[in-house]
Amino acid sequence: MKIHRFIGTFDLSKNEIEITNPENIKQIKGVLRMKKGDIIILSDGKGDSAEVTIASMSPNKITGIVNKNSFARTVLAKVNAPP
Repeated sequence: MKIHRFIGTFDLSKNEIEITNPENIKQIKGVLRMKKGDIIILSDGKGDSAEVTIASMSPNKITGIVNKNSFARTVLAKVNAPP
């Protein structure tokens, strides 16, 4: 199973994420023909990402439930912090 990645201005700190970008919606629904229950990766373009299960789809919004987060910026900040 291939998991697709989307980069955008997502608030990855929440447990439920809304995708409202028309290009992402078209790609997910029309091109990839994904459905409720499919898994995608959302990234904020700054190093953080989340594995998300699609929970619902409407013409203007896709809602997903976060399965797990990867906060690379937080980890790097701790590694690079002065002693």
